[in-house]
Amino acid sequence: MAQNHNQEPGGLLTKREVAALLKVSTRTVENLTSRGILPKINLGTKMVRYPLDGINLVLQASTTKTHL
Repeated sequence: MAQNHNQEPGGLLTKREVAALLKVSTRTVENLTSRGILPKINLGTKMVRYPLDGINLVLQASTTKTHL
């Protein structure tokens, strides 16, 4: 479950939190990351975090506007 302090601008999210935010599986987050679509930060050899600002930028860039 996402913590409120991680939802602040500049916050770092876990893979599970990103999956919950995007409503996808953690495997999909891994796939999007390996394809270079989602930004990540490596903290050591095994710990990965995802910058909330970067995730939001990806969402904005991927959102299409429809004209009614």
